[in-house]
Amino acid sequence: MSRGRPSDDGPPRLFTLDEARQLLPVLRPLVAEMRGRAQELERHQQAHALLARRGSGEGPEARAALTRHRSAMEGLVEELRRLIGHITQHGVEVKGLDQGLLDFRSERDGRTIYLCWQYDEPDITWWHNLESGFSGRQPLV
Repeated sequence: MSRGRPSDDGPPRLFTLDEARQLLPVLRPLVAEMRGRAQELERHQQAHALLARRGSGEGPEARAALTRHRSAMEGLVEELRRLIGHITQHGVEVKGLDQGLLDFRSERDGRTIYLCWQYDEPDITWWHNLESGFSGRQPLV
């Protein structure tokens, strides 16, 4: 059923369940790294926000710490963009950084749906409508 190309040209790629499952070994390490970078970014954002609330006028050490956190956040955002790009080049949609949530467009009963997978799941066993999102997940069986 694989139609379209995994790029911005043409219609979105449609996966069979088997095609989506075959990609999991490629995607798992990318998603693991993405989740780690997202958590690291969150830590830097929190530390930066705390320092900013206290005020950077507390001296050169506080200003240097703000600069370090800002620089780290910029680098992490670039890393996340790169990782998301590696995932989306396969035609897969990233829906949640922290959960490692991915959607694979597919067809079910003549309509386009998402096969839904998140990092801590051993296999793709869920689907949902394009509009319903994660809260509308239903088992594939």
